[in-house]
Amino acid sequence: MIINPQESKKRSIEEDFQPVLVRVSSTSSSYIDNYIHINKNQFKIGRKPDNDKVLLHVLISRNHCILQQDKNNGNWLVTNLSSTDTLLNEKSIERNKSEVIKEGDILQLSLSDSFRYRFTLNKTNLESTKCRRLESNDFELNTVLHKRRLFVESQENQRKNLETQLCAKQEEQEQLKQELQRLLQDQKITKTHNEELNSEIIQLQKKIELGNSIELELQEKYRNLLSKLENERVKYEQKLEEEKQKWQKALQETKQEKEKLEMSMVEQMEEWRKELERAKQEEWQQKIENLLQEEKNVQIKLQNEKQLLEEKLIEMGKTLEEREQAKQRNDIKDCVAEDVKNINTVQKIAIEVIDLTAGVDDTQLNLDNCKNDVVLNKVNDIMDEQLTCSICSELFITATTLNCTHTFCRYCIDSWIKRRKECPNCRTMIISMTRSLVVDNFIDKMLETLTPEQMQKRNQLIEQRTKLSRVNVKRKVTRTR
Repeated sequence: MIINPQESKKRSIEEDFQPVLVRVSSTSSSYIDNYIHINKNQFKIGRKPDNDKVLLHVLISRNHCILQQDKNNGNWLVTNLSSTDTLLNEKSIERNKSEVIKEGDILQLSLSDSFRYRFTLNKTNLESTKCRRLESNDFELNTVLHKRRLFVESQENQRKNLETQLCAKQEEQEQLKQELQRLLQDQKITKTHNEELNSEIIQLQKKIELGNSIELELQEKYRNLLSKLENERVKYEQKLEEEKQKWQKALQETKQEKEKLEMSMVEQMEEWRKELERAKQEEWQQKIENLLQEEKNVQIKLQNEKQLLEEKLIEMGKTLEEREQAKQRNDIKDCVAEDVKNINTVQKIAIEVIDLTAGVDDTQLNLDNCKNDVVLNKVNDIMDEQLTCSICSELFITATTLNCTHTFCRYCIDSWIKRRKECPNCRTMIISMTRSLVVDNFIDKMLETLTPEQMQKRNQLIEQRTKLSRVNVKRKVTRTR
């Protein structure tokens, strides 16, 4: 798919388009997000928890990069904050430098292909609708929860007030009973019929009877209140359950819409990838055909020139024969000079024929070299795709095959096992690891085609891993001691 930069610039300025980073890596991974929605004008990415997008991986810096929109022209800029490499369209971005990123550009957050993302602009109509729906549902749910809290608090206050009154009345009745008991004991001790004491006893008994009736009424009110509160609580629970089901249904619909959107985006990215690969293949095929056609044209031209020179050589031979006959007619003096010239001319023509023949051979040799280069490029592509560790993205160093048939560098898989004892690719439990000598021998043979700089880089990587392995062994020994 061909993307017009001007159209992408216009769409980035409009408010109904939201930038999204879509992962385009060929390696599947469950712990790396396939989509990063940039929902702010200044969006931070890194391993630190306060970033807008947190990527928990050792290849990602704490503060890795910032994506921000220019207020003047609406263009999006990417700023590299990491000490490691951040690539934009296969070109490294200097630290603390900003580059313009357009729709369709490839942003790679490290040297590993696992963090390759395509910068795209998607319509935000569906997402805004979903956000509004979620916000409204959240508001309704929060409102219901707030009402329920207030209702429970009011119920609890009513119950506590009535319970306080009932407890106070019970304490008052208990005091009156104790007072009555004391008066009755005084009456027994004195053994007299004191009218004042009798009246106090009668009044106190009336108060106790009245308090008992009031206590019964309060107990009845308390029971009725508890029953009423229980009924109201059940109703509120039912209402809350209904609201909860509505919210869950809306959330499920939102998840389904999100899954559909992700599926459509994945299909669109797959179409873009296929079209890009098809365009690259057609371009290379066209270049090879043009080169072969040019070589054929050169060969035909050289063959034609060679044929013309051979015809001239035949004509000069005939002329020499005629001159020879002239010599026999005693025209030796006049023909000697011409014979010398003709001989020189013949020698020059012969030399040209030899040079042309050599040119044809050189052309054929160049054509063979071109075919060899194409084959070599295919072999290099196979090495990059099939003989590369998915953890470090380098050619295998001490290739080790797991029980699930996936192969990694020995150092990389040892470092991985310290965190998780599962295959990084298929998540199968690691039971056995086997050294793959065939892969190592094949890589050693193919390393002869690398440039000196690539060989030096690989040797440095091998030395570095060897040192780290020794350090790890020493640490294990010290721990065991």
